[in-house]
Amino acid sequence: METGDMASGERFSPELALDSHEVPVGCLIVEEGHLTATGRNSTNEAHNATRCAKMEALDVLLEQWQRIGFLSAEVAEKYSACSLYVICELYIMCAAALLIIGTSVDRTEMKLNLC
Repeated sequence: METGDMASGERFSPELALDSHEVPVGCLIVEEGHLTATGRNSTNEAHNATRCAKMEALDVLLEQWQRIGFLSAEVAEKYSACSLYVICELYIMCAAALLIIGTSVDRTEMKLNLC
């Protein structure tokens, strides 16, 4: 799936990741069947280890909801209705972030895409 719509400012592709010297990992957040946010690794570009695909997608989603004006409780409720799809398993930073915003890590659906 290619993305480049309002859910993200960026189009994800393995080629883009490799051209940017990144590990080709992408993440999608889906709410009620609609693509809501996307992210891709940008740790090398940003020189910041927290800029993994999952954190990028979460940031996009949270920024959208802040612009709308949702309160913290509303964000937690809305996020509980979302599914997160990623092409590799979560590690501790991502799992902790998901727990902090109020989702159960076992609700996260990981779809492994082996090319």
